[in-house]
Amino acid sequence: MSFESNHLLFNKIKKKLISSTLPSGIIIYGDKGFGKSNFVKLCIKETFEELIKFNKNNLNNNNLIDNDTHPNVIILKKELNEKTGKTYENINIDQIRSLKDFIYKASILPLPKLIIIDKADYLNINSSNAILKFLEEPKTNTFFILLSDQINKLLPTILSRCIKFKFKPPTFNEFTNNLLKNNISNKLDFKFLYQLTNGSVGLSKRYLNFKNENLFNNLLNLCLMKKSLNKEILEFSESIKKFDNEEFETFIFFLQFVFLNIIKIHNDIDIDKNIDSDFFNKLKSLSVYINSISCIKILEYISVNYNNLIIYNLDKKIFILNLFNKLYSTK
Repeated sequence: MSFESNHLLFNKIKKKLISSTLPSGIIIYGDKGFGKSNFVKLCIKETFEELIKFNKNNLNNNNLIDNDTHPNVIILKKELNEKTGKTYENINIDQIRSLKDFIYKASILPLPKLIIIDKADYLNINSSNAILKFLEEPKTNTFFILLSDQINKLLPTILSRCIKFKFKPPTFNEFTNNLLKNNISNKLDFKFLYQLTNGSVGLSKRYLNFKNENLFNNLLNLCLMKKSLNKEILEFSESIKKFDNEEFETFIFFLQFVFLNIIKIHNDIDIDKNIDSDFFNKLKSLSVYINSISCIKILEYISVNYNNLIIYNLDKKIFILNLFNKLYSTK
């Protein structure tokens, strides 16, 4: 991936890693799907290449990092539940405890040790507190890099122990090139995708998967029915209930986009000209039946209740049914 918009951050982290002056804990935060994990991996590759450029083993570093098998790099992420075939909802405390040997054991290679926590937003209370203990007693030349999509989900105590770096969205050219590298057809409206997802390749890919399954058309058609509860809405809510948290987050992201743009239509605010014409016509149709007050109610409901839904693993079906109730509620 290209990281033109974050080249200054890239050079800063690389320089501090080479000189061993990087803080023991840093947080790189920015919207989902911007490529933060790939950014960090590339930064580590170039750092290691610089540190052991004359070492014969250098040629293996890149492959080991790509395969998550480098002896000086650990990447923590949500693990796969072998019974269900889906990932667990959180990074658990046992994963954090397993870091102890890695941190305290002497390194074979003359390189820094790096612990990357991918999607640190999914640390639960126990695992967050375990990470905090490591941050409070830093080891020489050992660095924690926490990657966050929603920095407000991290414990204040972790935030206070880490230096924070904002990860910028990609430029449109970066976004386009990255989509093409991911085998996304250039026949698609990239400008619309860029505006919809704020340049997130990850969100764009999930949006296209949903679009192929007609999920969004179904949603818009249900809204046009002007009913808060019927057989179709119950069936739709049941299908959404089966989403894992990342799929559900993409769905909610799209919902927010829809209702924000309906508010714009009601207030005669110009909608970006890049919006797909069919999609815009659906929004216009919806705006006839859905007023701004209903849109605000829905957006407020999401803002207040979404985080608790994820944290406490509440019923996604009930959440969606409540949204439809608010859509045409007269109260």
